Amino acid sequence: MTTIRKAYSAPSYTVYENENEIALLVHEIKKMQPRVEITLENFPEVAKGRITEWHEGRKFFTVKWDEKSEAFDKKIESSSGLRAFFKGKLFSAQILFKSTTVRRLTDELYHYRIPDQIYKQQRRAALRVPLAPSAAKLVTPRGEFSLLDLSVSGAKLRSNRKKIPPEYFNVILENCALYFGKRKIDHSDFSVRISRVEADFVGVKFQGLSKRDQMAIKQFLMESLRTFYKDTL
Repeated sequence: MTTIRKAYSAPSYTVYENENEIALLVHEIKKMQPRVEITLENFPEVAKGRITEWHEGRKFFTVKWDEKSEAFDKKIESSSGLRAFFKGKLFSAQILFKSTTVRRLTDELYHYRIPDQIYKQQRRAALRVPLAPSAAKLVTPRGEFSLLDLSVSGAKLRSNRKKIPPEYFNVILENCALYFGKRKIDHSDFSVRISRVEADFVGVKFQGLSKRDQMAIKQFLMESLRTFYKDTL
């Protein structure tokens, strides 16, 4: 009996240092108002909230609590300058940082100091961009699929287990065609490997892409990224 194990690359953490990267990060936080998990120093529980404001000039940001226990609530009320650790998910990476309490506004709203350093975790080497429902599609021998997101290395397909059952994990599909923008990739070298099968989506890895194909996808991703900031966030 053969056991198939999924291989996961260890996450890498780097500090946002480039001014353009930091500006893009702040823009994304303001647009997305991301949900975050919050833990406190020397305290075991996790709370959840949302960053609703980010005032870099005034050096504070606002958290609106979604979930926190009574014990967590008492802890943050009784301790001033309490150090908190934040983990949030943006569209392209996970961010981690630490901060301290500035003030309590209400039971639901707190101000925290903007951190000196923000760390990003990006498992994928290639940027993955969310797409509008009709922005791109993949045609395969198993049917036609719209893309939930896309990168130069693969995509997430809107699917179900009737179209792609779990036993198709790691199967390679040939005679495929990828449509995005005004471009199409359907040459004989192009195929996809099914890398993940879930109840409502399937992950695929691209194989046989030429440098020209990759460049076309990158250009499309940058156009989609601008649309994502403008219309979706």
